[in-house]
Amino acid sequence: MSVKLTGMNMNSTLINESGLYSAILPSPLISTLKMIIIMSNIVFIENNEVVTDSLMVAEVFGKRHDNVMSDINKLIGYSSDEFSLLNFQESTYINERARQYKKYNLTKDGFTLLVMGFTGEEALKFKMMYINEFNRMEQELRNRDLNSYMIDDPIARAERWIKEQQEKQ
Repeated sequence: MSVKLTGMNMNSTLINESGLYSAILPSPLISTLKMIIIMSNIVFIENNEVVTDSLMVAEVFGKRHDNVMSDINKLIGYSSDEFSLLNFQESTYINERARQYKKYNLTKDGFTLLVMGFTGEEALKFKMMYINEFNRMEQELRNRDLNSYMIDDPIARAERWIKEQQEKQ
């Protein structure tokens, strides 16, 4: 049986698309699974645009969300209104206690500006991971609207051709 993991909570309960699965896992495996889940969800498409959010930035970089929010608010104060509106979109989320809180969705440019100040070897790895994922997701978004013969990447072209053939049937 194959299960697509979509998250893991603080009690190391694995979360999938159809519900919760509790598991007792060794600590190194938990760390590895958390990183895989984080990496597969670090960027997403919102309103036809590739973004990440302040919650994910805090999680990946090991920072408190309120500190990330404070950094973003400072950047908004220093940036032009046009840049801020385009790159830091205010949003909300519901926490585990059913309370609503503010967060920001960040474009690639907003993310890049925010994490420029994050330092250290681990921060550099995470920055590179994010940039690669932004680029991959942006390419995926561009490929959605193209016919298969217009896609440069041979694997993406083949996947799109298969999808086109399935839609014709």
